[in-house]
Amino acid sequence: MLLIGQPAIECLLASDKQAAVAKLKAILAMSGLESRHDLEAWTALRNLGVKPTPVEGSQVLGVVVEVGMPGGTDVLAAYADGSARYYNFSGSGVVWERPNTSLDAVTKALLTRAEGIRDSAAPLTGPRPGPHSPPRRRVSSP
Repeated sequence: MLLIGQPAIECLLASDKQAAVAKLKAILAMSGLESRHDLEAWTALRNLGVKPTPVEGSQVLGVVVEVGMPGGTDVLAAYADGSARYYNFSGSGVVWERPNTSLDAVTKALLTRAEGIRDSAAPLTGPRPGPHSPPRRRVSSP
């Protein structure tokens, strides 16, 4: 959860939808935030019934690839700011906060591929499906 989103959460708890929307939009207007924070703010806004403009809705800020393995699910997430996360089904993982540019080409390629399937994929409605077994794979944009 976003620490900077705490005022928005407090407004939600107080049932002040307008104030929550305003706080979340203020978060989106901030420069220099991680792509994950933009995605979290948009998730909260959508849950409040706010729809992005066509331009905002077409931006791919992140992509998550889940691969069913015999022992669980491996998860790779790449974000527009160049950061990434990899979580192995075993419990190990790597958090890449972009300390250098060595993975920029890889994260960019993954996001570009996600843009290629964006228009042909149907949006998820309802709860997110649970884990799946090999050899199934799932790609989603958070």
